[in-house]
Formats: sequence, structure tokens, C-alpha cells
Amino acid sequence: MRDVPNLPRVGNLTPKTVLGSAWQATEILSRSRYVKNAHALALLAVVVTSGCTTVPRSSVSEDSAAKMFRTSPNTAGLYVYRKFGLLGAAVGWDIALDGRTLGVLTGGTYVFREVEPGRHTLSRLQIVQSIQLAAGRNYFFSIAPSLALSETKFVEVSEREGRAAVSRLSRVITLY
Repeated sequence: MRDVPNLPRVGNLTPKTVLGSAWQATEILSRSRYVKNAHALALLAVVVTSGCTTVPRSSVSEDSAAKMFRTSPNTAGLYVYRKFGLLGAAVGWDIALDGRTLGVLTGGTYVFREVEPGRHTLSRLQIVQSIQLAAGRNYFFSIAPSLALSETKFVEVSEREGRAAVSRLSRVITLY
């Protein structure tokens, strides 16, 4: 067993004397290539999950109400969602409507808001998209991360596809 340099001593105690056989087991295992790979995987898991963003979720009743997909004759229903995925999953994305933060999306979440009909601007950082909404309809926009920020965009999907996607996601609190 090799000595450990530069570790503090307390009286006659050293890491070897305190840890005994556990120290020896660690020394033996650290030589194994499988353990080195496991260490790399553990480090990767820590890095991936350490930046997780927790966004405030709506109540169960608000989530259920939005998933009824009812429309009002005077407003449009706007759903913006982000599917589950590994790329950027732990990072919260601020989504804005007409320059005001609508909500923060992480993987597997959506935001819903009833909106006045007409032209609006949907945005996230440099991604800006003009949208036209008509009263009495629901509109569904998916946003997915990309390795190139320029490829990330809002994609309008059909009501059928949007309903199916939103039904599997959790609603976040609408900020305005």
C-alpha cells in the first residue's frame, strides 16, 4: 500500500490507520480499469445533474384544466412546450410573449396562456418569432434545444400533435 503524501496527521492518526481495510480496498479498486470507467460515469452524472433547474409547477387542477383544451370565443389558447430530452434538459428556458416572460420551461414542461387575438412575438433569447393568433382556437408551439443556437426555434404543430404532447407534460406557472 502506498503512502499518502501531504495529508494532515492528528497525533499518531493517519488516513491509513483510521480507515484501515477500507483504505486498502480503495487502493486495490482504484487500480481496476472498470472502477476508473465507473468514476468517469459518476462524474458525468454529477455534471449533468448538478445544474438542474427546478421550475415552479402549476397546481394539479390548473394543469388538468389546461389539458381540457377548451377555447374561448374571444381569446386564443397558446401552448408552448418542451419535450423530454437529454440535450439541455436541466436548463430552464425563459419563454417570452410580446417581451414579457411567459414562463420557464425545462424538459417535459409546458406553459399555457389565453391571449388576445392578433399578431404577437414569441421569443427566447435571440430566437424571435412573429405569430398570428385567431380567437376561438388553440395554438401549439414546440421548442427543442439544438447544439447550434441558430437551429433552435419555435415550431408550430397541429392541434392533434400538440394535444398529444401536452397531455404527457407538466404545466409550469404562467408568470403573466
